[in-house]
Amino acid sequence: MSCYYITATDTDAGKTYVTSLLLQQARLSKISALGLKPIASGIVENEITDLDLIIAAMANKNSQTDINYYQYKPAIAPHLAAKQNNETIDSKQLVNWINQKKSCDLTLIEGVGGLLVPLNDTETQVDLIKQLDIPVIVVVNIKTGCINHALLTFNQIKASGLTMKAWIANQVKNDIDLENIQSIENFSGTRCALKIAKQKTTSEEFYQQLLSDKTINNELNSFIYQL
Repeated sequence: MSCYYITATDTDAGKTYVTSLLLQQARLSKISALGLKPIASGIVENEITDLDLIIAAMANKNSQTDINYYQYKPAIAPHLAAKQNNETIDSKQLVNWINQKKSCDLTLIEGVGGLLVPLNDTETQVDLIKQLDIPVIVVVNIKTGCINHALLTFNQIKASGLTMKAWIANQVKNDIDLENIQSIENFSGTRCALKIAKQKTTSEEFYQQLLSDKTINNELNSFIYQL
């Protein structure tokens, strides 16, 4: 069984989009896969959330409580949202919960925000990943500033003693984006494992449209089998 923690260079970098694509591709490839999002902020009733998208990618076979442990309405840093809810996020509880969930060939754990987002007053997301002792997949939102964001994230992963399995470029739309990707590769010495085209929507319809494209499908399929 393989398990990976999906983090990103920033919030709204496309972690859920990429996680959902990978989960759906695994399902289409007949690979048993589970997506978890242990901490979720900005969860509003009667709106499609990150949790709903992950569940849809798994063909709606799970509920929100199956894939999520801490859930908050405010779209703010989780440690602050937890305080507003008179809670403290407990990393040990999360580790135990996640380990109990791992039963598929592939488990993808989507993080919250960027790598160093605090979980509580003493721990960041890095501390959770260390306890889980699993490799990291980084989603890089390709935009102005992405080279700096990517290199800082990669350096922090290395400094923290974590293992980066791969990095994925999201929102690729033109030649400048490809040059940004090449610059990240050159300065980091790490090749981009997967390039995801700019998304028009996050609906299941777009997932199917994207996966039906032969080139994209093959790239996703190849990446999945490397995990």
